[in-house]
Amino acid sequence: MSSLDHTQVTAIRSQVEDLAGRVAEVAERLALEGADDAGGALFEAERALHMAQRSLDRARSLLGH
Repeated sequence: MSSLDHTQVTAIRSQVEDLAGRVAEVAERLALEGADDAGGALFEAERALHMAQRSLDRARSLLGH
């Protein structure tokens, strides 16, 4: 594997982390506004993004850089 692969996975992981934060912000705002169903769906999406971060971390460590 190349260092380019590692760099790309790192960049993707950073983007996923940013998305998770943005999704959480919207979910929290919706929950405060009483839109519990939509907020709950977004919290579920946030959890999935955190799972994706862990998978990307695992891939990055397997690339060995």
